[in-house]
Amino acid sequence: MSITVVDAAPDELLTTIEAIKRNLGITDPDEDEQIKDMIRQNSDFIKSYTSRIFARQNVTETFIGKGLPNVQLSITPIISISSLLLKTAVVTDFTIDDAEAGIIQIKTGFTSTELGWNTIDRAVSPYGIKDWSCTYIGGYTLPSWQTTGIPRSLPYDLERACIEMTKTTYHNASLDGSIKTYKVGDTTVSWNRSSSSSSANDAGIPTVAANILDYYRRAF
Repeated sequence: MSITVVDAAPDELLTTIEAIKRNLGITDPDEDEQIKDMIRQNSDFIKSYTSRIFARQNVTETFIGKGLPNVQLSITPIISISSLLLKTAVVTDFTIDDAEAGIIQIKTGFTSTELGWNTIDRAVSPYGIKDWSCTYIGGYTLPSWQTTGIPRSLPYDLERACIEMTKTTYHNASLDGSIKTYKVGDTTVSWNRSSSSSSANDAGIPTVAANILDYYRRAF
């Protein structure tokens, strides 16, 4: 599937500067820009790690029809669908089967646009033409969008994950990244800052945040 943005989200920040400062117990406005950068970094990590786009936006998504009754769109939950096309033909006999999961359904199946191998058995190949397109609004209203007049809809646990990660980023900002072990008297503390790991926990993400992100992670 591929996505073209029709109306972009105001931003994709999963929490606010105010929420981070409350959690850290700080009030200095001089730190606002640094905190916003940290929120942006952690929001981007969450987006990449979960393979999800959470910010509500209007998009057109193209995909290959496989002859099956269900298709899962990428940005969830589905808020509304303005059009579904097969090439240029308008398709109307569809329903939103599960908005939260992003499932749309045509009971007779989405006409196949798969390509076949040129063999005696004419087997279906894993390739196809993205002749199907769906224009829709999907995603959550984020906490930072209070001025839009639309109530936030982002799950609070997802915001908590971003808060915990940003708190960790803030506390680690003053540490020497080359130090792996720190010893004071008889106490030794070790930590892992591997950036090459595909595991959120191994990448230095707090356990509570890693557990939340694994719940939202999408596997294709």
